[in-house]
Parts: sequence; structure tokens; C-alpha cells
Amino acid sequence: MAHTSSRGYRILDKRLNGKLGILLASVNGQRYIVSIHFYFWGIQVSKKNYEFVDETEAKFFFNRSVVKLLGEI
Repeated sequence: MAHTSSRGYRILDKRLNGKLGILLASVNGQRYIVSIHFYFWGIQVSKKNYEFVDETEAKFFFNRSVVKLLGEI
């Protein structure tokens, strides 16, 4: 079971690469966020959040992003 933070965020899945991180999180069980982070020399350069209401849409987008950006299946 995933840990829920004091702000109501619950990390469902996370994938990391040297320069890229993709995170799937639930916010109070009502919203789902896919967050994509780009790193350069260990410093976060940019971040983009995508917000969904439906969990299946968020998981589909997360899996598609992992395949497209990280090359994992």
C-alpha cells in the first residue's frame, strides 16, 4: 500500500531515468496527476503536470508516456 502525504497525494507508480522522471499520483482519490520531470546534472530543469479525473485515463497516459519517453514496455 502506498503512503499518503499530509497534502493528500498518494504515489501510485514512479519511473526514473538519469534525465527523466515520470510519476503517477492520486490526489485525495478524486484527481490523478501524471508529472513529467526533466533533469540536467541532477537539477530539475522543467516539469509538466497532466491532470485527469478518471484513473484509467491517467494510467493509460502514464504507460504511454513511459513507453514513448523511457522506451520501457
